[in-house]
Amino acid sequence: MAPTTPVTPATSDRPDATTPVTTATAVTQPPPTDAPEPPTTTTTAPPVSTVAPPTFESFAVTNIGACPAPDVSVPLPPREVTITWDVTGADSVYVAVDNVDGPYESGLPPSGSITLANNCPDGNTYYVVAENQAGRTVMEATR
Repeated sequence: MAPTTPVTPATSDRPDATTPVTTATAVTQPPPTDAPEPPTTTTTAPPVSTVAPPTFESFAVTNIGACPAPDVSVPLPPREVTITWDVTGADSVYVAVDNVDGPYESGLPPSGSITLANNCPDGNTYYVVAENQAGRTVMEATR
């Protein structure tokens, strides 16, 4: 076996060859663990109403008196119509004549009656309107 010769590292003529070289490594920091959570939005549905619209148990419109014949010269008592109703589940009740949205008399009880003048000839429409938070129920009759 031949004797080994030690090998020396080569040197460079450059003046900075002996200067150590440093390498920078980028370090990524993890996000802080105590960062606030993003806000959450909660949407709630409106409550479902368990209340039903008013219900008519009874409703009637009756004429009191007939229209006189055109040739009658004797005065007759005024002609009237009587409206009666019985409603359950109503917060308010009103009576209207010829216009369901135009109360003739309001603030009426859930059960009651009212007598109104009924002009001749026939042809008026009478409404009883019962309302609560769930809606309204209308009964009508033409006389």
